[in-house]
Amino acid sequence: KGPKYSIKKFFLFIPWVALLSPAGFAQKIEPKTIDSLLALLKKAKDDSTKLNLYVAIIHGHVNYKPQEGLAYEQAALALAQKLNSKTGTARIIHKIGRIYWRMGNFKEALKNHFEALDIYTQAGNKQNEGNVMVAIGQDYLDNGKYDEAMTYLSKALQISKEVSDTITMATACD
Repeated sequence: KGPKYSIKKFFLFIPWVALLSPAGFAQKIEPKTIDSLLALLKKAKDDSTKLNLYVAIIHGHVNYKPQEGLAYEQAALALAQKLNSKTGTARIIHKIGRIYWRMGNFKEALKNHFEALDIYTQAGNKQNEGNVMVAIGQDYLDNGKYDEAMTYLSKALQISKEVSDTITMATACD
């Protein structure tokens, strides 16, 4: 018997990991993509699709004009509340935390990330808990607080192993 996975499948898996990883996705967003998302947002009904568009737009601004991404926070949070979407609320708060991280405002980044973590913890959403813990670790790391960073990156690694989230495992070790 040969190996369980072929080399071809392995090389097909790599682009998916890069595409779906938080850092890889954010770097691929271009102004044209954000413009396209904004055009869709104008036509969208107040439903989960529109909420997902807000999340994508805010996420796209993490590495492209982060200050502009903050302009969508209130409308996105209002829609999440209207839809009674706790997960949507947490996703928006997490992305806003990433914008503050990109801007170097680690205090606000941590505030948002801990708020998102609390919502995910209450909902029992372990996978997203791990994702937010990676962000918290990165906030601390980039702020020079290495012990705190290691604490949260270790917790993220542990949780991601529990839920078999290989992308978050890799990100926590990065």
